[in-house]
Amino acid sequence: MNGAQSVSRYVSAFAAAHPDQPAVTCGERTATWAELEASTNQLARAFLAAGALPGSMVSIGLRNGIPFIESCIAAWKIGATPQPLPTSSPPRERESLLELVAPSLVVGLPVDPELPYHQLPPDPVVDGFDDGLLPDAVAPAWRAIPSGGSTGRPKIVVSAAPSSIGGSGSDLTIVAKRAIGVDSGRRMLFPAPLYHSGSFGQALPSLLSGAHLILMERFDAEGVLATIERQRVQWVFLVPTMMARIAKLDPAVRDAYDLSSLESLWHAAAPIAPWLKQAWIDWLGAERIYESYGASDAAGYTVIRGDEWLTHRGSVGRAVIGDVRIADASGHPVPPGVVGEIFMRPPENAFHRVYIGASPQRRLAAAEWSSVGDLGYLDEDGFLYVVDRRVDLIISGGVNVYPAEVEAALEEHPAIVTSAVVGVPDDDLGRRVHAVVQLRPGVDIDAGELKRFLGERLAGAKIPRGWDFTTDSIRDEAGKLRRSAIAEDVARRQAETSDRVR
Repeated sequence: MNGAQSVSRYVSAFAAAHPDQPAVTCGERTATWAELEASTNQLARAFLAAGALPGSMVSIGLRNGIPFIESCIAAWKIGATPQPLPTSSPPRERESLLELVAPSLVVGLPVDPELPYHQLPPDPVVDGFDDGLLPDAVAPAWRAIPSGGSTGRPKIVVSAAPSSIGGSGSDLTIVAKRAIGVDSGRRMLFPAPLYHSGSFGQALPSLLSGAHLILMERFDAEGVLATIERQRVQWVFLVPTMMARIAKLDPAVRDAYDLSSLESLWHAAAPIAPWLKQAWIDWLGAERIYESYGASDAAGYTVIRGDEWLTHRGSVGRAVIGDVRIADASGHPVPPGVVGEIFMRPPENAFHRVYIGASPQRRLAAAEWSSVGDLGYLDEDGFLYVVDRRVDLIISGGVNVYPAEVEAALEEHPAIVTSAVVGVPDDDLGRRVHAVVQLRPGVDIDAGELKRFLGERLAGAKIPRGWDFTTDSIRDEAGKLRRSAIAEDVARRQAETSDRVR
């Protein structure tokens, strides 16, 4: 493995060198590295006793917390791949994912007992198992993450990098060390669910770089600020939906908390509205705000700091891992400023990703360049701007409407928590722009007011012609929209209405 060390041996060595250093905190409980070493050795043996197999996948259906982290490390210690399951997914979707993965063990979530999977409850009894060192083992892939739920049936993206640290091309800690600058002992807060690629892909490598992970079981806007103050958090990862909810707190509430310990706030996972980004820069200062762009199935990674963003407004930055290219429909590179499909090329010797349940991402003739279907452009300085996903683009009456642009404008309105803009069939326009709007509780607003609001910000063709209002959440815990399901639901309801009218 070219000098690589297994996660199992790395954790054991780090725990021996730093036994009392905090490793993971959630709520009132903190696990030190010595405690993490002992508990994961016990849990790994419990996994084996329950039927987990080296080289297989272990599906983990746990909320954020110390048991989630312990389960991932325990899987690595037996040479298995941790495969997080969204805890909020309905049973049918969960079973669909399990069918793709065929895990040797499912931890935490209830599964139909007739399905052929070994199972362990959320808090398995491990007291009878030895907490000593295990035989060395390396999983063939360090993670397998669900992806693609916003555009159709979820798929699994498997990182072909083994569960080892220090080998040539290993991506297990490359993001933590090269992209987000993790130091040992750094206090890092993750309020977003760890089953999501962005959280998992930064939290676990950061832990293995010596960081102190601070987790929130569930996101709470004021709770994030309270945790930063109480734990003296230095680094936090948020998604734009979370940032919007914090920004819309009463200013007196926001200003009541001491955030002076916070050195950097990172956000990713969804487009951010320029007004929201500006609000956080004005509040915390440009040099503390960082944005990253990538995907669980992408080959590269870009980063931009707030002060760079102010001079390249709307950009997601320049590549810090791999390279970026914009290509037209034929795969030919386009000049700066021209919108095309975003392709990325991984760094030399990087491990590739493998799909389960879907075809590989689109590739250029030079196969090392791949795309997840996002549209964007590069400026003259090499900064990347993401316009939207190709599959989300709405062509209405010959006009290109990018849902992210309309959603950003809608979410400037103080009554709106979040929104989803989709295209639905229309005999005249081809596709009609429709908005599903999540309102703050107790707020009364109508489509006319929102149309006037958008009329000051968008061209007329981009203003939704159809509207739905709700106070129920329309995004999942990771801030992701299931846009295809929303569009199908709107189209179905409108078809039913049309049938009744006839």
